[in-house]
Amino acid sequence: ASRGIRGAGKNYFLEVREIDQNTIVLRTLGYGKKEANAREDAEVRVIRAVLYVGFEGHNKLINESEASFEAKHGDFLNTFWEQKRYKDFITGIVSVGSLEKVKGQKVKSMPFDVTVNVKAFRQYLIQNKVGGGLGFR
Repeated sequence: ASRGIRGAGKNYFLEVREIDQNTIVLRTLGYGKKEANAREDAEVRVIRAVLYVGFEGHNKLINESEASFEAKHGDFLNTFWEQKRYKDFITGIVSVGSLEKVKGQKVKSMPFDVTVNVKAFRQYLIQNKVGGGLGFR
């Protein structure tokens, strides 16, 4: 089940590789000038998708638009992104290709399989009273 998902101002491609009750493994492209930048970009893209998009078997964790959620919970999100708390819910990331130039752009892309502990992420959102109520189907 492949989905092209719009997010963070860019189109990006996510493919569900594995899914179970607690975790989801998504393949995505990360963008950056170096592998470390592309890896972090891939992590952020996957976390945003889990929050705002959802997948078969896992509803999105936030039941409102990204803009609305960010307006209501800006302080929480600033801490979450700046302190890289999202990394607490990424249980694995594996590069599945090489860093390649993106035609017509000054940036490179690299594919990754990113594993997210959706159950723990949902609990974290509930504990912080910012969402997570939809969770699993």
